[in-house]
Amino acid sequence: MNWNNLKSLLTLLLALLLDGIGVTLLFPVLNDVLLIPQESILPPEVTTHTRYFIYALILGVFYICWFFGTAIISDLSDDLGRRKT
Repeated sequence: MNWNNLKSLLTLLLALLLDGIGVTLLFPVLNDVLLIPQESILPPEVTTHTRYFIYALILGVFYICWFFGTAIISDLSDDLGRRKT
């Protein structure tokens, strides 16, 4: 394996690592910010059911945006120079 291939592989792995870290940081932070009444940004009067609903809604919106954002970014990438597959 030559140096250019190794450098490209390491860059790809670094991008995947940063992506994985970003996604895995979302869950514990949202858990503390929304579900624990003493530390929450929501008022203490909000019921546990409502807290879990908001938590699930935020996670659902995150993954829906991720799903559609991937298609948008890949179309932009194709238009800006990558060959169509």
